[in-house]
Amino acid sequence: MPPRKRQKTRLVAWPGRDAAPLYERFAPRTAKDLRVYPKTVERVRAWLRRATGLSPSHGPEARLLILAGPAGVGKSAALDVLCREEQLAQVTWRDTYGMGGDGFGFERRPSDFDEPLYESQLDAWTRFVRSARYKPLASQRPAVFVLDDVPTQEGYDDGTSTSRKAFRGVLEEVCRSQNRSPCILIISGEISEKSDIRIVAERFVGEVVISSPHAELVAFLPVTEKKLRKLLDEVCEGASWPRSSSVAPETLDALAVAAQGDVRKCLSTLEIALRGGTRDPASVHRSDAGVSDVHAVRRICGGGIHTVSVNHLTRGR
Repeated sequence: MPPRKRQKTRLVAWPGRDAAPLYERFAPRTAKDLRVYPKTVERVRAWLRRATGLSPSHGPEARLLILAGPAGVGKSAALDVLCREEQLAQVTWRDTYGMGGDGFGFERRPSDFDEPLYESQLDAWTRFVRSARYKPLASQRPAVFVLDDVPTQEGYDDGTSTSRKAFRGVLEEVCRSQNRSPCILIISGEISEKSDIRIVAERFVGEVVISSPHAELVAFLPVTEKKLRKLLDEVCEGASWPRSSSVAPETLDALAVAAQGDVRKCLSTLEIALRGGTRDPASVHRSDAGVSDVHAVRRICGGGIHTVSVNHLTRGR
């Protein structure tokens, strides 16, 4: 019998997510689907295996991993995929300050007999991080504590503020303490050069943490235009829409350039084009570079949104 022809791998949307944004519908399922540099993915995988005991560690205990880079380049996506492949449980901090919840994502409702418990964002975040002081039992799945949201308070950006010192103190405690679940801190910012990533991370977490033998920094670089262009073709081929829509190849080329390595921005602007929201999505994308997600939601919904919670829309993941 003649050998079977090798089928080309095709990007397929997650089932049951037709109403979700494109960057959720076409979220990567495996490490091969990521648009991140393979060496960066393998560094994160190797750290996860060492920190959770899945592979032997011959050096200092891995306690804190810092993923730093521009927004939308695949930091959270890579972590989700690798934890799923390595069968690790993610315990993620959710910033629900002022929304009646706690850092674990559960709602905290005051009863008729108990006074509501109020605490600052920093106190809630500190309580969450310190809850990882004990590792799971041998019969449980290894867990990692993910710090994607960070507490923000007035004066927090000042390196000498009380909030910043307390924040750094908790991270230093993570690097010092033993027999605990590992923590992963995700830092997103306006970073243009690879050499700037360490500078931004050190300014954020402090010199003590960045130089600790128990902490490791992994830099994520912007996605190349070639990879973004290929992703746009795959999404246009795999997306189904209520009415026929098409985008010219030259427009897709412009989108890949205008995205500046940000996958989420690129797909958000493509969604505007596919839904007929604008005739020139590339120019709109360049003008809305800072808040494209919020603007995309407003345009897709026809301007019907007057109040939008931007806590998670503007946060890079």
